[in-house]
Amino acid sequence: MKLPEGFGIPLMSDETIFLTSQVLNHNIDKANFQVRQQMDVEYVRDVDLKTPMKPLYMQSLESMALVEGSEAYYDVAHPDKEKHGPGCMMGETASPQSNIQDPFGRIFTGHWIVKPGRQVNHTLVTKLLALPFDTTVHYMTVHVHPFAESIELKDLTNGEVIFHSNVVNFKDRIGIESVDSFSIKEGKPLYKDHEYELVSVYNNTSGTDQDAMAVAFLYLLDKEFKRPALAWEEK
Repeated sequence: MKLPEGFGIPLMSDETIFLTSQVLNHNIDKANFQVRQQMDVEYVRDVDLKTPMKPLYMQSLESMALVEGSEAYYDVAHPDKEKHGPGCMMGETASPQSNIQDPFGRIFTGHWIVKPGRQVNHTLVTKLLALPFDTTVHYMTVHVHPFAESIELKDLTNGEVIFHSNVVNFKDRIGIESVDSFSIKEGKPLYKDHEYELVSVYNNTSGTDQDAMAVAFLYLLDKEFKRPALAWEEK
């Protein structure tokens, strides 16, 4: 993950950082591995900056499947297909602990089962995006599972595709070789009063059921961030 030059995530020196990572084995049965991971975090001290960093904040958006209920739009009481898109598909949960109930009693999951074949899922993510102001997105990356083809963020109001991430799967084994991310200084505009959807595509060629997730991570310009005064500056 590499943010554009001049951009960063504000962090106080006494804040705690929580890191979650995974190492997955999709191909070797009854294997017992010892695994070591190395994570490098780049940072710049505020006192070493020649010009102020532009502050970013992260927002995650996830594709969801409707497990129980009659409307496939999370947290939308009266959806309009022309305005809100097709809505997420009906699906089967892969892990009940990942189920989410919206304010209208409908049950959704962000971790679902993909049957053999190709599957396209549309999820309205406007409320998940929760933009407090018009802004720009400067870095995007995604999390998907094997057999994913792509994940796309689309502005339903003007029809613009904000980001389309192609997913490359290994040809000789189960697993993901690469996913597309973007990192741009100028950013792409997002608007508080627009509607947005996340479109995930899976192609399950395994012949058996597979589990799926599709999450986009957006790093957005924080227009309301105010740099706190440091201890020696207050004196």
